[in-house]
Amino acid sequence: MSQTWGPYVNTTYQCPAFGFDGPHQNCAYPCSDNFFVLSIFFVSTPLDSANWNAKLTLSWLWSLIPTLLVFFPGLYALLGDRKKIPLTPLFGAAFVGFCSVWNAIMAKLVGLSDSRLKYRPGFDPMWQSYYTSLHGNYGKSCVGGTHGYGMPSGHSTNAMGACTWYVLETWWGWGKDKGYSTPTKLLHTVFAVLLCMPVLPARVGVYDHTWAQVVVGGAQGTILGAIFYKLMRQVIGPKLQNVCEWVNDSKFCPFSKTLCFGRPLVDTYWCNKPVDDNTGDNLELGMNPKISLELSPGSDLIKVQPTGP
Repeated sequence: MSQTWGPYVNTTYQCPAFGFDGPHQNCAYPCSDNFFVLSIFFVSTPLDSANWNAKLTLSWLWSLIPTLLVFFPGLYALLGDRKKIPLTPLFGAAFVGFCSVWNAIMAKLVGLSDSRLKYRPGFDPMWQSYYTSLHGNYGKSCVGGTHGYGMPSGHSTNAMGACTWYVLETWWGWGKDKGYSTPTKLLHTVFAVLLCMPVLPARVGVYDHTWAQVVVGGAQGTILGAIFYKLMRQVIGPKLQNVCEWVNDSKFCPFSKTLCFGRPLVDTYWCNKPVDDNTGDNLELGMNPKISLELSPGSDLIKVQPTGP
């Protein structure tokens, strides 16, 4: 007997409880085939407005955040300031993109195993047969492709990876360089946690993943975020300290104006010398307490004189 599927659907059947390896089907099915929600945001979207309740609505909205984490930092870096381009937000956007690629590879590898934990809700052949025998139909995640592999959750990986990296940067990287106070750091930390952590239950709430998949994805993202911070701040960054100077100086980089939209790169990652936040000018001489600058009368030459031992 055919049924109409939606959250806590039809008159004969209640949506299954959210166990660690469930739900075993997508109770919001059938869903929209809209290109943006399926191919850009990778979120199942119910077609029937009657299927929308508060929990599903919040789950759907929070499921959009991991994809937006790629665009917003990049847009902030390129458009947030008319006088400079900070590198750190660009690194953040690139990192979230890397997490997506990494997770896609991991899901393919896990898909080669015999574990049934790899299936998104509704894709496990055993549960498909079970629900069909009971109700004549079953619902499945609309973003699983043909195979339905969802272990680990990519959205959870992106969200927790970005959260971990952002918090580390706030306390010991970007925030430290900017002189953030402890209350400011705490505020940024709370913001990151409240923005990113709800993505995990949201992916279960919209019936695109099981709890097992979002927990593994969240753990994977946390590890990747810590590794990325460590690599960029302590391994890669210190070895490429002249990148900003090279890009900002048109004598060395003839495409500097094009690459940076006419604005200097300003950051503490790859900038070896002190740089003015507004102009990109080197401040090394002006910040050295042991020298002073003196303009000789009638001359364009500047004398550099020691002022201390």
